Amino acid sequence: MINAPDKVEKNREITPYPGYIPPPPANSFPTLIDNSDIPRANQQSSNTFRSETPLQILSPDSRRDFSCPSELTSITDFLTCVRRLSTVTLDEHNMLCDFEKDSGCRFKSISSPLSVGNFPNADHYRTFATLAGRPEEERPTGNFVFFIEYRGTDPEDEFIMSTPITCQKGNGVLKFNYWIVGQQDKVMLRVCTQNHLSRSCTQSISYNAPSASIAIEVVHPNSTFFELEIVASNIVDPAVIVYDNIEYKADMCEWDEKTGTTQTEDSVNEKPIASVDSFFEAEEQQGEKDPPGEEDPESSERSDSATLINPVPTRPIRLSPRRAESELKMEQLISELTDERKGSDLIEDAEDRDEPQSVCKLLNCDFDHSMCLYNNYVNESMSISPWQLGNNRVGNPHTGVREGSGFLYVGTDSPADSKIVNYILESPDLSVDEDFELTMDIYRRSNDITLQVCLDTPFYCPYTITPFEKETDWMEGQMFLIPKGTLKVYIRAIQWRRFKWLAIDNLKVSSTKC
Repeated sequence: MINAPDKVEKNREITPYPGYIPPPPANSFPTLIDNSDIPRANQQSSNTFRSETPLQILSPDSRRDFSCPSELTSITDFLTCVRRLSTVTLDEHNMLCDFEKDSGCRFKSISSPLSVGNFPNADHYRTFATLAGRPEEERPTGNFVFFIEYRGTDPEDEFIMSTPITCQKGNGVLKFNYWIVGQQDKVMLRVCTQNHLSRSCTQSISYNAPSASIAIEVVHPNSTFFELEIVASNIVDPAVIVYDNIEYKADMCEWDEKTGTTQTEDSVNEKPIASVDSFFEAEEQQGEKDPPGEEDPESSERSDSATLINPVPTRPIRLSPRRAESELKMEQLISELTDERKGSDLIEDAEDRDEPQSVCKLLNCDFDHSMCLYNNYVNESMSISPWQLGNNRVGNPHTGVREGSGFLYVGTDSPADSKIVNYILESPDLSVDEDFELTMDIYRRSNDITLQVCLDTPFYCPYTITPFEKETDWMEGQMFLIPKGTLKVYIRAIQWRRFKWLAIDNLKVSSTKC
């Protein structure tokens, strides 16, 4: 209470009476509102930023782009500096893939987007080799292909580059250069062969830092068709994998003019430049014990020019196991018909049998009530999910299948199905004596799920649908040429991310037989 009068006196000096308005401050004091038209140094509005130094007199070092560093020291630097040129162009005749200019490659990615790229200058190539744990002289040159995992995936998720082998005599040798940026000791890299019965893979290839080159002996799986794969898995941390100079050397008979030139004996034409004694599993090591056969000189005759001209995909010349089995049964039937005791009975039975169904009846389907004669493909060595019938809205409103008539669809939004999912639809057995066109309507709303049409085996897929177009829901009347002699048609969908859906409808054959 003693100091109260002093405070009152001080307040009286500042506010002499109620409602008193103090005079404006002197000009030397700053104000929140400045209506002066005269610009003042170091004063500007809160949303305006100006440089007091004219831009044209800045030094070149001050103006240069800092987004790409001069040397690569991290995955972020790689992502910043790599120049994405294009996706890989498919060229089934190119057995040596260096990815330069507009050259295509026989190998394609079936699990994730694969890009062709290069670096702006030589220092980037040199420091990239160091970043990947390689000596500087083991750096890539020119263009290369790469894929990126930004966050890490489940250990079982696979990133695959593959090519279908439709006719090969003997074993082969696969060579390629590769670099891994990330946890090199964790990434599992293997070479696999897969046919309709099983999949055989090498053991995990150790990341041999001194050399970027690897050569693997590919043991023939004794199958008419098989898929040759470069498989990377266990990418549980962010990583970049780069491939270059992929080359496959083998005695290929895919384009032989005569079926008589094909043989089934195994032969090894070239030994790998690196030791791979421990790579192959027991079932493949058993295949190496088969005696090599002699090379047929007539097998060097090729019909590349005819294949390039013909728009219908070239089918393999060698008989598939199913066709070989049917021809064996035919030989047995002929021998039985020549037997007088059985011949008359067999002829009477044949007269009572129905005529074989045309390819139109076998393949035409609108999926309104059933899957018709199609079935979900079964292969215990693969992780395959089923195609399903639908006639109502499926999935989410943006990427799901919209309501309509009956259709067949694939897709999932289940967290348990976060890895790559394959869906394979199998046609009934066919007997085709002329080329025909198979049309279908296809629904797709994302590039993260795609569709392939395969012939005779789900691993020989000459057709992949066009990229996703935002303005189009149903792509109606998509046409695929099926060559004569085809034994089966497979429709294969591959899904890379959840919440993606794909549907097909109105399969129809255009043929003179219909």
